[in-house]
Amino acid sequence: MKDKLLQNLKYRMELEIGNRSPLNYLKEKDISEYFDSLIPIIYLYTRPKKKSKDSTIYFSELIMAIGNEVRSKYKIKRNTNLIAKTGAFFAYTLEHFGIIRTFKTNGKSGHQAYAVEVLNDEAIVKMWESIKVNKTISLPALTPYSPWASCTHESGVKLIKTRCRSVLKKVTPETHPIVFECVNRSQAVGWNINGDIHKIQLWALKNKAEAFSDIWNSQNPEAKSTKLREATSINNIAKQLLNKTFYHLYYLDFRGRKYPTTTYLHEQGTDQAKGLLLRNDKKKIGKEGFFWLLVSVASNWAGNCGREDGAKTDKIPLQERYEWVLDNEEIFLSYADNPKINTGWMAADKPWQLLAACNELKKLREWQYTYGVHYNRWNDFDYESGLECFIDGL
Repeated sequence: MKDKLLQNLKYRMELEIGNRSPLNYLKEKDISEYFDSLIPIIYLYTRPKKKSKDSTIYFSELIMAIGNEVRSKYKIKRNTNLIAKTGAFFAYTLEHFGIIRTFKTNGKSGHQAYAVEVLNDEAIVKMWESIKVNKTISLPALTPYSPWASCTHESGVKLIKTRCRSVLKKVTPETHPIVFECVNRSQAVGWNINGDIHKIQLWALKNKAEAFSDIWNSQNPEAKSTKLREATSINNIAKQLLNKTFYHLYYLDFRGRKYPTTTYLHEQGTDQAKGLLLRNDKKKIGKEGFFWLLVSVASNWAGNCGREDGAKTDKIPLQERYEWVLDNEEIFLSYADNPKINTGWMAADKPWQLLAACNELKKLREWQYTYGVHYNRWNDFDYESGLECFIDGL
């Protein structure tokens, strides 16, 4: 499908774009060079927004996103009219091949607007899956991104997501060194895929296991399709990155919160994505790390712990979470031993992070048994771990 789209776009450029057309600049560029960067835009803007009551995919948002990507790629001066025409040119080809359909609908305020219906989601997904890493900032890179030296990265990304140009001019490494150190340190962190978790995720998706119950139990067909698309995409990206170290590019929103430009597979992603990630810069777990590993198990389980007040394990004091997991360690190790048979972990609030933590606990105990100081092996915590325990709201 990708090749057919490219051929059609090249043909239309020659046939429809004259020398005086505002879109003439497209003929001066090699579409094969930038089309891969448009695929993630098409992919993301043809799915309903998460946590939104309005599931409408607006045509204006799609074409503006496509047009703006082309403009940013070649650092063309911002022109809303040109951006819209550029996006519409590409959208027409998508409609021509039956990938999308444009129709009129009532907009957010009741006024008529053009919306998009996805007719061939499989074609969009396959194009997305065909993109190789390092082709677009929407996917992880196999080499670290160059450090930020100003508010505009060499990739064209702005450090702060804002329309206020004066802010971008004022923020420099000299005036805001902590800001630049924060994003540059994050970009230097290498990540790996947890192969054990990846295998179980592939199995769970294929067999419609309870670990993906939020997909199978979804009553809204559009929401179900979107969740399934995301879960499948995460596993397909992970497949490309098995046995490799990868990196993310980061930026800040207008409030100063840090985000990766990568889509889906990153440490701020879903439970599924977080469960797949291991840091490349492993550290000795130590007694403190062991404590937080067990707290993570309890927090991700987030179920009843047998207290009279019915408190769940993600709400009790940290020390009690630690002790509760120690008391039930055999159960959690059984999940790591055979997750396809011992499926109790699937009922957890965050099953994939729980299973990843159980696996790490098992590896720690195996290391202690094999390499720990024989007279005190169960208190030897020199095992090196790359698991990230995510803590929220403490």
